[in-house]
Amino acid sequence: MDFASVRASLPSMTRALFGVNVTILPMKEGKMGPAIADHGRDVQPDVKARFDFAPDLEKLGGGNRNDGHAYMVSPHANVSFALSDLSWSPRQGDHIRHGNDLYRIDRPLPPLPDVILYLISRIS
Repeated sequence: MDFASVRASLPSMTRALFGVNVTILPMKEGKMGPAIADHGRDVQPDVKARFDFAPDLEKLGGGNRNDGHAYMVSPHANVSFALSDLSWSPRQGDHIRHGNDLYRIDRPLPPLPDVILYLISRIS
C-alpha cells in the first residue's frame, strides 16, 4: 500500500463526505468603513467546502508554552477548498456564506497539494 498516495487523497475524500456547498463572496475592506462587495471578481456559488470548528488552547501573552501562564480557549475555525473547484483564490476579508451563516476569511494557512485552507471567523 502506498501511504503517500492515500494521505494525498484524504482531503478530497473528507471534503466529499463531510463537505458542504458554500458561496464565496469577494469583498473589499476599507480602513475606516465596513466591507463592501468587490465587483472586480465574480461571486463563486456552490463551491464544496469543508469546515473544521475546533477550539484551540492559546496562551495569553504569546511566546512558548510555560507552566504558570494563563490560557484561554479560542474558537478558531477553518475552511478548506480544492483549488480545482475555485475560479479564483479567496483573499483575506472575503466572505463565505453557508445557509444563513456568514464567515469572514481571516488569513490563509500554508497551502497543501490541490488544497487551500483559511482561518475564518463567524460574522453572523
